[in-house]
Amino acid sequence: MYKERLLLLQYIRDNINRKIDNIEQIIKDIENNYPEDQELYVELANYYINNNDIHNAIKYLEKYKENKGENIDVLILLSKKYIDVNCYKEAKRLLEKLSLNNKINSKQKEEISCLLSIIKVNVVSNTKNTKETKFKIFNDIDKVNYNKDIVYKVFEENKNIEDIVIEIKNILFVYNLNIKDIVIDFLEKILEKNLLHEKLLINFIYNEINENNSIFYNIIDYYKEKKDCFNLIKILCCLIEFDDTYFFVNNELSVLLSEIDDTNKNDIIELLMFFYDNSKRPRAKNIFLNEAEILQQKTILKSKPREIDVTVTFKCNLKCIMCNTIYNNDNYIMDDYIYDFLLHNIKYLEKIVWKGGEVFLYKNFLNLLKLAYDNSVHQIIITNGLLLNEKIIELLCKSNVSLSISIDAVEKELYEKIRVGGQFEVLLKNISLLKKYKKIYPKFSYSMATVLTNINYRTMDDIVDFAFRNEFDGLYFMKCEPTEKNKYLLLNEKDIKYIKDKLIQYQKTKMKIRYDIAFQVLKDNNVCAYEDRNYSDELKNKFKETVFCLLPWKKICLNKDKKVSFDCHCNTIEIEDDDIWNDKEIVEYREKILKNKEYSCKIFLENKK
Repeated sequence: MYKERLLLLQYIRDNINRKIDNIEQIIKDIENNYPEDQELYVELANYYINNNDIHNAIKYLEKYKENKGENIDVLILLSKKYIDVNCYKEAKRLLEKLSLNNKINSKQKEEISCLLSIIKVNVVSNTKNTKETKFKIFNDIDKVNYNKDIVYKVFEENKNIEDIVIEIKNILFVYNLNIKDIVIDFLEKILEKNLLHEKLLINFIYNEINENNSIFYNIIDYYKEKKDCFNLIKILCCLIEFDDTYFFVNNELSVLLSEIDDTNKNDIIELLMFFYDNSKRPRAKNIFLNEAEILQQKTILKSKPREIDVTVTFKCNLKCIMCNTIYNNDNYIMDDYIYDFLLHNIKYLEKIVWKGGEVFLYKNFLNLLKLAYDNSVHQIIITNGLLLNEKIIELLCKSNVSLSISIDAVEKELYEKIRVGGQFEVLLKNISLLKKYKKIYPKFSYSMATVLTNINYRTMDDIVDFAFRNEFDGLYFMKCEPTEKNKYLLLNEKDIKYIKDKLIQYQKTKMKIRYDIAFQVLKDNNVCAYEDRNYSDELKNKFKETVFCLLPWKKICLNKDKKVSFDCHCNTIEIEDDDIWNDKEIVEYREKILKNKEYSCKIFLENKK
């Protein structure tokens, strides 16, 4: 039944923008088999909204509400549909009830207030003048032919920034426009009037991007097509200054800056330093300085690392057959130098990856988690998932944490053969808890990581199906790198070909699947560089076109005995200086990359998106 429900849900979502011939049968199945399924009723409502059937949309939104649906955004949507059909009393009653809910956020509170104002306008207006009274500046609204004209008129007739934002929100609601329809014109007018420094305007754009990432990429595409990278960089810097914790915005700035040529490089460095000088946020300041130093090709950096990978312990509750650490019999726990380095740099960090061994065996791990959370750092935990419990999961949900759970088989016998000491039933129980809490905390994410060996690679289909059914946000396939003691796990060329063929098939699935560079199918600008490879002239020329790896300017992986690297594929460097980030070995490593003499990196920064 569960699988049938998932297929039904996916079918509605896939056909959301077109008429479904057998919709009546689907509704009958839902009402007979899943009469209290809130999620299915919301999807039906979305289907009818997209097909301009507001009355049926209201019907299924009401069913969602009747089945104790409490998602505030869904209930606000119901109130909007009430307003669309002039059911103002129902909308007002629902909105007033929602306004008393202590779980609403500032954006929802603002939206409810706006909707109540519009209801008031409609109630007091007669039919003839309703459109004229919805908002004062558009008495001749029927003559307005373009969204651009609407946006520009708002700016012309409102000097107060707060009024501009209110009028734009009213326009979006009353004329049933999507923010996508006006965001470019809105930004163009802000740039023209030099208002990017106005926090209310940036807050408005930021909130919309936060709700829908596609709006952000529409902005990126527009300015790239226009070849106006300078203003695009300015917009991204303003968004970062407003909130420096949104990793995808920070990453997009890095990608954009890596693509610029020498023509306007000095102007862009000057722009970055302007934001650096005027920023009051340590992390934002560090981003601007770091990007400027990269463009200046500096190797001794004043900027701090933006990402850190930390091995907190080698202790583990399992003895996985492909793991090389178990042969060392090492109970290492995090060195003091790492802890001191973390304390010194925590306020600048955008991301931390915690890894082991098994991180939850480190007795102070939850304290580290709190330290990062208090500094708004995005955290990724690599774990086997067997030590999770309800208390820990709830803490993770509240702490801006993503989980990467190592699962190499999805059938009990094979799982316990690979992950010696593990219990498959415990894993399933903990995954059920993750699914439960994801419904309560929708932004919480957990992904799955699988090491492929010659004893499990033929189960890839089952692994993908398992990840999909258990609502994992992504799946990462890695190649086993065995030592002499477990070389029987090695994949041969035939095995790898099978894996690559499967990965090509999976590109058509809904599951977000990433994979180790060992399985990479080379694409333009996707060159991998193994240190034991004889480099062709063509490959060397590709290296010379650009600085092929920027990780040593941004990231550091901290390991036992002052051994560091910049990614799990990079060579290990043994540091000596107290200033880890500018240790002479690291500075030399950066210099080699600038001179195209360091080919040990296996993967470009572009592959790390």
